[in-house]
Amino acid sequence: MREPWVAVLAWSELLAGAAGALLLGWTFVVSPFALPDWYILFAVVFFSANIAAGYLLLTNRSAGVTLSFVLQALQVLVLNFGVAYVARAGIHLTAVVASTGAGVFAGPSATFTAYPTGTGGFQDFLGFSLNIGWWLKPMRQAHWAVGVNLVALYFAIRLWRSSLWVPRAKAEPRPSRHFKWGVPVFAAVLFIVTAWLAFGGSDKGPNPRWALPNGDTVEILVYNNEYAAAYRLPEKTVEARHYLWVQFRSDLTDRDKDHLDAVAIAQVVCPHADSLEIHHVMVQPSRKKFFGLVTYSSTYWFDAGPARCDAASGDS
Repeated sequence: MREPWVAVLAWSELLAGAAGALLLGWTFVVSPFALPDWYILFAVVFFSANIAAGYLLLTNRSAGVTLSFVLQALQVLVLNFGVAYVARAGIHLTAVVASTGAGVFAGPSATFTAYPTGTGGFQDFLGFSLNIGWWLKPMRQAHWAVGVNLVALYFAIRLWRSSLWVPRAKAEPRPSRHFKWGVPVFAAVLFIVTAWLAFGGSDKGPNPRWALPNGDTVEILVYNNEYAAAYRLPEKTVEARHYLWVQFRSDLTDRDKDHLDAVAIAQVVCPHADSLEIHHVMVQPSRKKFFGLVTYSSTYWFDAGPARCDAASGDS
């Protein structure tokens, strides 16, 4: 019979991991540029591992004990010394000492933070915290803070001492074919992604940088002679277009600056397009996410001709 604390831990990991993963996905959809790629990768791994650990515990698999112990150990310490580290998945009771005082935080939480910060507090990514303590100043004004999650410490100790570590001699055989290759495949995928990042990801080499007439310097991601065709269903016609395509790196946070840079690039490119008898130029400030697999862009069209480069339309 499963011990009650194992069930509490399993459901806590499962529900908090799912909540954290869902909110992480929602945050990415609402504000795709707010989180760096490496942060998303580690957060996804953390929340996914909690979901897996909770499921494995509920199905009485020893792998769930091992994974849960690692996850609880990761949640014991919370730190902020200019770089905040907070990992929580489930109910927590955290005793905190900071430069502004001491206190206790408690509540359910699904949090992963490993990021530079200008304050010494601990903000929940998703969750509720009851704060009790003595503070000379608000904790968000602290220069440093360190805490111990007593719930994670308790579960880590119980897991370490648990008899679930020891395989039962007469345990009934359980089908394991569904999970036989799970860990090796996960490890292989993680290794491939890590190696890809280490060798530059999707960037095959240094990109050219252009000094523009407006004084800015931009990194060019794409500079191609493009042909495109589209079938318009309402008119039942095929539209063909020949254009020069320029894509440059941008964080897409300053729309006015992107527009000015696009116009400056068009001023550089239009004479070349006209010499090739290409009458259209497409310029895109772009940002790549997920290691180059996803690209976000704004689009500016220009009409090229003898001694002219006119904006054809707005961004799309």
